[in-house]
Amino acid sequence: MENAKVILDLNNWQGFILILVALLGLFILVGNAIKLWRELKKPKDDNTMTEQKRLTEISAKLDDHEKEIKDLREVVRLTCQATQALLNHALHNGNTKEMEDASSEIQRYFTKRI
Repeated sequence: MENAKVILDLNNWQGFILILVALLGLFILVGNAIKLWRELKKPKDDNTMTEQKRLTEISAKLDDHEKEIKDLREVVRLTCQATQALLNHALHNGNTKEMEDASSEIQRYFTKRI
C-alpha cells in the first residue's frame, strides 16, 4: 500500500511540475505577444529618422567618392602629361622644357594635396 502511495505522490509531483512548466511557457508566450504588439503599434518616426540618417551618411560617402574621382582624374591627366613630355623629349632630341613643365605640375599637385 505504501508503494502505491509513493507512486501516487510521484505522479502528483510530475503533474504539478508539468502544469508549472506549461504555465511558465504560457506566460512567456503572452509576454512575447504583448512585446510584439507594442513594437507594431510604435510610431514610425524612429524609422524615418533612421532612414534620414542613412541618407545623410550615403550622401556624405557620395561626396567623398566624387572628390576621389576628381583626384584620380587629375592624377591620370598629370601622368599623361608626363608621358607626353617623355615622348616629346625622345622625339625631339632632348627638349627638356616640356619635361620640366610636367615635373613642376606633378610637384605642384603633390604639394597641394598634402
